[in-house]
Amino acid sequence: MDEYKVYVRTDSGGIVTDINSSAFVSGDGWTEIDCGEGDKFHHAQGNYLERGLTDPDGIYNYKLAGGVPVLRPDTEKAPERARLAAALEIAELKQKLAETDYISAKMFLESISPSLISKQGTAIGEAINLAVRSFTPQEGVGRAIVVITDGENHEGGAVEAAKVAAEKGIQVSVLGVGMPDGAPIPVEGTNDYRRDREGNVIVTRLNEAMCQEIAKEGKGIYVRVDNSNSAQRAINQEVNKMAKSDVESKVYTEFNEQFQAIAWVILLLLLAEILILDRKNPLFKNIHLFSNKK
Repeated sequence: MDEYKVYVRTDSGGIVTDINSSAFVSGDGWTEIDCGEGDKFHHAQGNYLERGLTDPDGIYNYKLAGGVPVLRPDTEKAPERARLAAALEIAELKQKLAETDYISAKMFLESISPSLISKQGTAIGEAINLAVRSFTPQEGVGRAIVVITDGENHEGGAVEAAKVAAEKGIQVSVLGVGMPDGAPIPVEGTNDYRRDREGNVIVTRLNEAMCQEIAKEGKGIYVRVDNSNSAQRAINQEVNKMAKSDVESKVYTEFNEQFQAIAWVILLLLLAEILILDRKNPLFKNIHLFSNKK
């Protein structure tokens, strides 16, 4: 029976974010934690960790301690659970606003930045799934998701999520950001670059193969972003091919009331008529509304 090595990936805090075996990955960029025979080691993704990589809420269950995955206590996971609940509430609120208020939706998009995410990482599949859930069930219009990424997917399931979106009539296109040969990540506002725990400069590489596969399964297009606006033009052209719905527009008219002037004219006419009747009509001679005659 063949022997397989078990590899894991961790974030900067030592939390285990992925697990695999030598049957599927080469080990580059991974940390070896065990080896052995059988399905537990061969298919380590679903069999090695007793409680699975994440809990039902999508929070990672394990961290690496002394080269061994150990369960994280609930107290350690509590802040992440609270942030997740808050993020879900915000997502639901944004969805409701997007359904009823186009301007508010645009304001939310303009305020989004990477700094809003307290726990950094890449989960393209989850992002696509969330976007799919955010669409209204409106029929007869085109729906599209544009993923802007370097293709480094830490969670898995991105290609599958794009395929599911396409099956629901939602096109998934990808804008690839970065360099295939790799480049450092600049720190905003400084001349330095992001570094790992050992102080080494972090180099990110554009995984074009992954980006192209996501776009293929999502029935969209892949465009590599450069210093021009060619990527934006390509995406705009693709979106413009899709059926569109009219954005509802409501016009409110405020009327300036002018009835007072007309009322005064009518009142004067009535008074004049009464005066005329008082003089001309015998039936009204004995009725004196505006005199002291006895």
